[in-house]
Amino acid sequence: MLPGHLQPWAKLLGDTWPASAGTMPDERAVGMALKWVRPGEVSGLAIAMYCRPEGASNTEVLAACHDKKTNRARTLHLERKLDFVKAKVDGTLRYFIGPVGSRPGPPDAEPFVARPNHQSPEIETPDENGNTMTISPNQPAPSDPTTSVEPAEPPPPDDDYLEPETEDEQPAGQDDRPVACGQSFPHA
Repeated sequence: MLPGHLQPWAKLLGDTWPASAGTMPDERAVGMALKWVRPGEVSGLAIAMYCRPEGASNTEVLAACHDKKTNRARTLHLERKLDFVKAKVDGTLRYFIGPVGSRPGPPDAEPFVARPNHQSPEIETPDENGNTMTISPNQPAPSDPTTSVEPAEPPPPDDDYLEPETEDEQPAGQDDRPVACGQSFPHA
């Protein structure tokens, strides 16, 4: 039977933690994840696993969540709500989550995806009729018919979509054993 802090995911997990999912997230990891997700969400369980000191591999998350579940963590990372990083540990690619600026994982961890360097501030300006318009300095004003505006980037796929991660997949036959529970990674 699962401990109380994992009960919201009992139905998904069949009320038992899969051995191939690595160590069970402790109360600290689940508590951290609940800053960004709701109890019982499948992607929330993956985020709790990424919050473990040893992080989680795709194989471990797949064993518990039946999918890799990186899209939500990626989105929260890009929104600067958390740090989502990846690093090779004992030859296995592992993912880690922590609060923004915490640099979770080992010292050589890299962001899952690069964040844009800056976010354009919005500027309010009056138009010719005295109405207030909000524009971004990196975009042409909406009243300029001679300049075309590129359409916005499509939103990321739903978190239930199985995201291809071929460049981050471990090689076939690569050992995917979990790192010892409680192992910490000092930062330089």
